[in-house]
Amino acid sequence: MVRLTSTSPTTTAPTRTAPVSKSPTTTTTTAPPTTTTPSIDVVDAGAPKAAVTGRSAAGAAWPKHLNEELALLGEPARQALTKLLFLHGNSVVGEAIVAQLEAPSLWCVPMRPNDEARVLAKAIDAVPLSNTAVKTPTSPIAVLHAVEARTDGKTAVDNALPRLQQAWEKGGDVVVAPEWFFVPAHGVAMSVAEKDALVAQLAQLTVGSDRLLVPGTLPWADDDGGYHNTAFAFSGGQVLHSVDKRGDGDDVDIAKGAGLHHVSDEGGSTFAWRGVTVGLEVCRDHGDARLRWELLGTGKDVVDLQVVVSSGVWLKHPAVGVNGQIVVAQGDGIAGAELGRRDAGGRLHVDPLPQV
Repeated sequence: MVRLTSTSPTTTAPTRTAPVSKSPTTTTTTAPPTTTTPSIDVVDAGAPKAAVTGRSAAGAAWPKHLNEELALLGEPARQALTKLLFLHGNSVVGEAIVAQLEAPSLWCVPMRPNDEARVLAKAIDAVPLSNTAVKTPTSPIAVLHAVEARTDGKTAVDNALPRLQQAWEKGGDVVVAPEWFFVPAHGVAMSVAEKDALVAQLAQLTVGSDRLLVPGTLPWADDDGGYHNTAFAFSGGQVLHSVDKRGDGDDVDIAKGAGLHHVSDEGGSTFAWRGVTVGLEVCRDHGDARLRWELLGTGKDVVDLQVVVSSGVWLKHPAVGVNGQIVVAQGDGIAGAELGRRDAGGRLHVDPLPQV
């Protein structure tokens, strides 16, 4: 078995195709762009990939010809895939899931956590998003600002808080910074006291406003030596939500280098803001389709607004309904920020997002 390894691009392409499923029976037509920036691409986000013909649907049981691969997975991953196949049973989607799992490059010995996450992401990528229309926010989302900064888990951003304040003062309804925006100058993680003090400052920045601030992530160490890479969402002077990054996007090595160990909470990725549902993901978690897996089987497989704070993962797994928006704040210095919108036909438009 050959293990798939990803490579990072070395240049920024002016356009790219959003990696979402395309229907073999749906005619894709380009909708007019809704912003002054040119629409990059229109692809069908609401239909499954081509079905595998000549095969009975998978149903609730794991396909027998993949038993060897199943044995490589840990119990949580096996349960997740079984649930996915059960939900889609005798359908074209069930066959498309199996087709994804048949790729030899997905499997290796041994299967590490990141390898298992890649398998799960490929499987759920075969499931089409519903064409449920999103709710209308109580106030329109007029402007989304992404703060431009090259970030990693070891290097502090110069004047991070003043830069964020400047971006906030520009008046965007949603202001987002990339992952690791607040790495402290003295090391890879701030203390609990430093984290709490910064959270209080960021909350204070939003007092008297119903706008949304997602200031990237705050890496911090708990009193037991646990390294957290946490994204916070603020509005009206309050912390609306926080979520720890679960996937390992260099976090394990960063933690070890500082004598810490990578941990994360078990909280969910969604919260309410202005009467809509927001999904918040951190870098590798978006690459692993964390939000899509969390929504599986809940009765609502899409959110109204999806926010991704990243340092290397592009827009990969949209989870928004029709008319929904996705913003990706990028800190890798290559990709740039992205804004995705699903149109009335369920197709996804991806545009570059001006950074501030």
